[in-house]
Amino acid sequence: MISFVLRYFFSERFEWVFYRSLPYLMAFKGTVISLVFIGLAIVAFDIVSAGVVAVLAIAPNDGATQIPIPLLAEVTIPRDLVGADNLLLVSIGLIVLLQILREGMLYLSQYLPAKLAAVIEYELKKKLTENLVSDDHESIKSAKKNDLILQIMNYSSSFSNFISEVVLTFNVLVVAVLYIFTLFILEPYPFLVVSLVVGIVLFLTNKLVTVQEEIGGKLRQTNLTYHDRLHDVVYGLVEVIMNNRQATFLERQDQLAGNIRRDRLWLALVSSSVSPLQRGLGLLMIGGILILLDVLTPPNESLLTIERSLLVLFLVVRLYGPISQFNVNRSSLLNKVVGAQALLEFMDKRDVAKAGPHEPALQEKKCTYREETDVIQLNGVTCGYGAEGAPILHDVNISLRPNTVTALVGPSGAGKSTVIKLLTRFLDPAKGTITVSGRDIMEFPLEQWRLTISMIQQHGHIFYGTIAENISMFDSGIPRSRIVQAAENSGISDYIDNLPEGYDTVVGGKDIALSGGQRQKILIARALVRRPKLLILDEATSAQDALSENEILQRLKENYSDLAILVIAHRFSAIRDAREIYVLENGRVVENGSWNDLMKRGGLFREMAELQSLEKAENSRKPAARSDS
Repeated sequence: MISFVLRYFFSERFEWVFYRSLPYLMAFKGTVISLVFIGLAIVAFDIVSAGVVAVLAIAPNDGATQIPIPLLAEVTIPRDLVGADNLLLVSIGLIVLLQILREGMLYLSQYLPAKLAAVIEYELKKKLTENLVSDDHESIKSAKKNDLILQIMNYSSSFSNFISEVVLTFNVLVVAVLYIFTLFILEPYPFLVVSLVVGIVLFLTNKLVTVQEEIGGKLRQTNLTYHDRLHDVVYGLVEVIMNNRQATFLERQDQLAGNIRRDRLWLALVSSSVSPLQRGLGLLMIGGILILLDVLTPPNESLLTIERSLLVLFLVVRLYGPISQFNVNRSSLLNKVVGAQALLEFMDKRDVAKAGPHEPALQEKKCTYREETDVIQLNGVTCGYGAEGAPILHDVNISLRPNTVTALVGPSGAGKSTVIKLLTRFLDPAKGTITVSGRDIMEFPLEQWRLTISMIQQHGHIFYGTIAENISMFDSGIPRSRIVQAAENSGISDYIDNLPEGYDTVVGGKDIALSGGQRQKILIARALVRRPKLLILDEATSAQDALSENEILQRLKENYSDLAILVIAHRFSAIRDAREIYVLENGRVVENGSWNDLMKRGGLFREMAELQSLEKAENSRKPAARSDS
């Protein structure tokens, strides 16, 4: 029955989201129950106020000692109870008091759902942010960063507002049902008339709301298309201008903007007609039916007295407020259900991703990483993406030794990035093992393993904060002396010392602009402050000149004797002094050895090195050629 009502008045999508949202609602069942009693109080205050008005309307003015109470048979109250001359003042005071109490209940009925939305939005943003920094790096990396931010900011807000709207709608329905029930108790015949009219009006307006949902869905899709195409124009503006296609792209955007305008007008037309139609049609039908019944009633009888007619009219007017609000809330819910569904589906994916294949192993095996220097070894490792994905690496063997620079080179797509993901445990081998002095790294707790590794990427991120906070990654437990030492070993300390605020200089925003080389040195300091056992440099010194690059590597070897360094480099000048160079091609190690050994063999490495030297020579001659012309 509930499913039928949800599908009829809303949609199948709404039904799915509603049932999935029940755990959130049940977590705040106290608020929901409170709203039921608040609705009961609102109706009670209204009924008592109406009764007081009726007492004033029919109170005899002929000096009678008793005042009859309408609708309660022979029940009367003594006039002396309120004073012979104070009936009007007492009644007005009572009505004002009741309405103040009613407004207080209305305030609570609005405040509690808003408070509920704020609490749920906080919990959702907290959970989504926790999911975002979870261990499943690949699903995060493959998603658009703007989409992830949108899901955290907008979708969490949409879902919390959806829950709030559901609670508000529930409260509105409770109030409507209480009014109808009161009408049934006091006036059964008008109750039947009102119930019939309410059913007809809801049936007719439901058609309008369905049309409104269809137009709203179409409008949302058109807006998304407009956004995507505008994104293409902005990021591809140079290509648009160079190909003289401005008019074409403007025409496309103008057509979409016209469709948006058309849908908005239709949506405004339909949504604006719902409430006036239901109120006007409802009152006309109720009035017409009551007049018809009065006409059909024999002359010496009366279906309704004046005071009873006033009470029925009062209840009907009060009833149409919640019914009108129900349609407004229904439209709002249908608009919010898309964002709520997107958030629930996103959280489903993240929950599946968090239950990765390596988690049970880490929970079963409790071990402590030994602090002595260890050789990290890839032993016959084969690895691919996904359960049935084609292997990216095939039987790879690599050794990483302390106080040694090891380099990994190869063409694009050779598998260098996959090796990094294996070492950082963003991927696990399909075959083979990765060991530290013979111990499989799968035995180590994941978080503890990653504490022994630092990775510096070419385009690492500088966070908004001070330089010291960026180096320590906002870890207040790291002493300033370690931060300064890391900065000195990365070659950035002189620059920092010359800044007015020194290590307390704010970076990452518009406060101070960092060059590419300065950014990379801060990232290197960030990696060193953790005192890792393995340092991975993924094009991490590409913004340095060859001299600075070699100085950084030499300083690392001198000051971190137990540090194994893995360099992923496209610029071969960075690896000339590497003790061991591994050459990857099509996921296989095709060569390994020192620089001199590989150059003597005349294989792929020598071919790549000579090609790079040729390109460098060509680039160095270009300015001279331009100056001669």
